Amino acid sequence: MPSPKDTFAPAQARVATSVPASAMSDAVAASVPKPLATIVFVFRERLSSTLPCLEHLLSTTPGPYELICVDGGAPESISAPLRQLASRHGFTLIRSEDYLSPNESRNLALRHVHTRYVAFVDNDVKLSQDWLDPLVRCAEETGAWLVAPLYMESLRGELRVHMFGGTVRVRDEQGRPAYFEKHNLAHEFLNGERQLVRQATDLIEFHTLLMNMDAYRSLGPLDEKFFSCSDHADLCLTVKNAGKQIYLEPASVITHEIPDRLDVIDREYFGLRWSETWTQASLERLAEKYAIPLQDVGLRQADRWVRQHRQGIMTPYPRIRAWLGTKGHQTFCRLIARPLDKWRSLRQYTSSEYVINRKAEARVISQ
Repeated sequence: MPSPKDTFAPAQARVATSVPASAMSDAVAASVPKPLATIVFVFRERLSSTLPCLEHLLSTTPGPYELICVDGGAPESISAPLRQLASRHGFTLIRSEDYLSPNESRNLALRHVHTRYVAFVDNDVKLSQDWLDPLVRCAEETGAWLVAPLYMESLRGELRVHMFGGTVRVRDEQGRPAYFEKHNLAHEFLNGERQLVRQATDLIEFHTLLMNMDAYRSLGPLDEKFFSCSDHADLCLTVKNAGKQIYLEPASVITHEIPDRLDVIDREYFGLRWSETWTQASLERLAEKYAIPLQDVGLRQADRWVRQHRQGIMTPYPRIRAWLGTKGHQTFCRLIARPLDKWRSLRQYTSSEYVINRKAEARVISQ
């Protein structure tokens, strides 16, 4: 994996704690427990969810912890309030003028993490009370390099399980190259009879994820050639290949908020994040890294999921649905809307060769 110094412009910063030490006397500061974890808050696919989710994190997460927020090219309507929040709460804010992939943002922050653990949090999740301590406790008690909470999801007010662990493989039962990914309990409703317990797993996602910094020191930075999909699978495979454990801790719960529409401010970044170009570059990296044929069924399924996710939100055409009805709308999307979206995505965003060779730059603007 590339070194962070090869990827980003130099930037040095002292990560501030959630309670600025300058506001306390030396005696009080000395009595505050040293944080075990740094929370790294990054953009996932939207911008409009950033402020409400960050404010929710600040209001529901008891200290001590350190916090780093990465602003990946947000407009002034978001970046200005982020600067105000950073000043008020004493956290570190890193700013890029360009849109960043999630792994680029995470690597920017990782260079400034000095605690034992880092907790990655996407900007479209709502955290339950006391979500961080159970993750840290699980890591301390099991020695796991990665720990994930129970992922819930909310769509139009309906609450279901997003996933609770899963399976990822790059070889089939005969040892031949093949990609397989399965999410446990995906989109299921929880009832009082099902009791979830702490357990080991092979697969978690980045919605919220605790990582032992030994993983960073041993394995290096996250692979920035995963721009769109499969970044979570690559991390899990890398950790498992290193002989380390991944755990689930259901005492910690987060909710991934799934949009059914996009604000105007979200459309450009959402389109880029799930673009044909970024997706193709990511799948080519997965194929190259794990010696999987590009025409593998599992890779084609990942490609199909990204395209359906992008098109399902960016090309709903509600007026066409009202005019043609459900069946007519489905035919319109299949014959016109989706091919048009794919053509527009390929035309709008740059070639994968440029994407692979690009270098993102950022600076620390608040600390």
